[in-house]
Amino acid sequence: MSSRRFYLTSTTHVQLLITSDGRRSSEVSSEKLGIHFSCCYTFSTSMIDEARGLFGGIVSKKLSYDCATVNMMMCASLREGKTEEAESFFLEAKRSGIDLDPFVYNTAVRTACMKPDLNVAFVLLSEMKEKGWVPGKGSYTHLICTCVEQRNMTEALRLNDEMISKGHPMNLVVATSLMKGYYQQGNLNSALELFDKVLENGLSPNKVTYAVLIEGCRVHRNMVKGRELYEKMKSAGILPTVYIVNSLIRGCLQNQLIDEANKIFDEAVSDGIANVFTYNNLISWFCEGGRLGDAIRVWDKMIDHGIEPSVVSYNNMVLGNCRKGFMDVAAALLSEMAEKNVKPNVITYSILVDGYFKKGESEKAIALFDSMLTLGISPTDVTYNTVINGLCRVGQTVAAKDRMEEFVTKGFAPICMTYNSLINGFMKEGEVNSALAVYNEMCGMGILPNVITYTTLIDGLCKRKNLDLALKMQREMRAKGIEMDVTCYNALIDAFCKRNDMNSARELFDEILDVGLSPTTGVYNTMIGGYRDLYNMESALDLYKRMKNEGIQCDLETYTTLIDGLLKVGNIVLASETYQEMLAKNIVPDVITYSVLVRGLCNKGQVANARKVLEEMVKKGITPNVLVYNTLIAGYFREGNLQEAFRLHDEMLDRGLAPDDATYDILVNGNIKESVSSNGALSV
Repeated sequence: MSSRRFYLTSTTHVQLLITSDGRRSSEVSSEKLGIHFSCCYTFSTSMIDEARGLFGGIVSKKLSYDCATVNMMMCASLREGKTEEAESFFLEAKRSGIDLDPFVYNTAVRTACMKPDLNVAFVLLSEMKEKGWVPGKGSYTHLICTCVEQRNMTEALRLNDEMISKGHPMNLVVATSLMKGYYQQGNLNSALELFDKVLENGLSPNKVTYAVLIEGCRVHRNMVKGRELYEKMKSAGILPTVYIVNSLIRGCLQNQLIDEANKIFDEAVSDGIANVFTYNNLISWFCEGGRLGDAIRVWDKMIDHGIEPSVVSYNNMVLGNCRKGFMDVAAALLSEMAEKNVKPNVITYSILVDGYFKKGESEKAIALFDSMLTLGISPTDVTYNTVINGLCRVGQTVAAKDRMEEFVTKGFAPICMTYNSLINGFMKEGEVNSALAVYNEMCGMGILPNVITYTTLIDGLCKRKNLDLALKMQREMRAKGIEMDVTCYNALIDAFCKRNDMNSARELFDEILDVGLSPTTGVYNTMIGGYRDLYNMESALDLYKRMKNEGIQCDLETYTTLIDGLLKVGNIVLASETYQEMLAKNIVPDVITYSVLVRGLCNKGQVANARKVLEEMVKKGITPNVLVYNTLIAGYFREGNLQEAFRLHDEMLDRGLAPDDATYDILVNGNIKESVSSNGALSV
């Protein structure tokens, strides 16, 4: 092989000879060298390494070199992303007393911005000014862009003004960067105004400019302007990039502009722009929103166009099916991933484990979790919490606690949410002491309880009629500066209502408003139920009117409770009007509502009307329960109509309902218990 040569020109001359056997020789004809390493720009990485080695030899031998050499070496380092090396070349040259020019300083500014180190960049800019130089357009551009990246728009705008005052007109890179800075600080209008100014100054926005602004419109939910910019870009002959298309689709979906998102998506598919991320945007949104059919449509189109689904694609489809309870389909997708050589990740398994738990299939959930471990996939804290919460949800809180302790040995750090799951699980299982033990353990570990922790404890204690301990928890909660939420208030209000202590309940109700919260329909229903139980329908109706005045929706429970109370106090007319009002609002009665009507009418001697209610139930496809029949049988028995009472008994049997002890007590012994019409007979 013949020798290869390349020349490094100097004020005298240095020639580097690379021979076929890789040996290197150099001829130095002067002590003062001015080497221009043009090879650093035009040759391969290996040649840059050769130049780097030669330069190192020159520095170590303390030979002279000029600023052009420094600039060449710095540029070569930056080309390879070696900012520290580029900076070292500059600093070494300064220490060596090399007479550096503006070009070297501009490269040094660029180096500092790439690191990024704005403090150094500004020092270099000041040094340039002190030397009487005007910093180059490149220096200003790099500095402005870096300021924007560092979210320092004040300095970015000051530098832009300074750049223009020094005779450098604003360029498109700077303008685009400033547009991004504006929208990032919440000022989309200024970004759009700058875009208009760019057009006025004769600059032609490129696809990067449009991408920045369209993304800004997405962030600020101004998709009308985003779509306008998209059309303007296409009119200018600029082909949309997949980034721009994806940004538009995400924005439309976020703003519920589904038809618009589908239109842009179809255009992208037709133009061959759409990639797997484009499809994933729509699949993810549809699956999250429960629109599995639409997600499948997009999935099928992706397959038809030869786009290979990614693990994210599969995860979205698995999630969509899990949320619908289609666990067989979700499991089939997991198998398909293996067939397609798409490796499931911890997210895939976490979604499936959660899906099985939510469907009550805890054995499959645990088996899948263990399978994940066998495959060497490390669980995340989300996975661990999914398992713990899932076991609590299916009534296996003791097992959940054991699992948590096992996970801790593997590096899992329980958080407040973890302990909340255990507390909630134990409370639902009636294990109050275990729940309190978990609470104490949590506090002992230095984990601060939150409002969910206390609400769960207070609600559970109230439901088990331990109001004193619930109030103690409330005081502890307030002592720690944790504000009660509406759910917590409602738990305490309900406990006071069940104690018939409406004064305390009303104080808490008023406090909700005082602290700036809004009572929900559930809170009003609790209060109305409390007044109903005391036959104080005047106060109950006042709350009902207040609900309507404040625009709070009355639901089936509201009306059922009011009807029950009005019938109990003998106001059949108002009860009937309330029932008709409920029907006018398209609120469909359930078996409890009908039971209330039958019981109330029978207790007032209107058995015939109560019988009509039964017939209405049957006509609407609602199966009467044993309580309804018992109430009617008692009503007919009270009237002495034994034939109809026994006929209703036979009707019960025909409907597949098994008479209970109360039924036979009425029919055999003629014992019409007061409990048939008591408050406790129904749960409203």
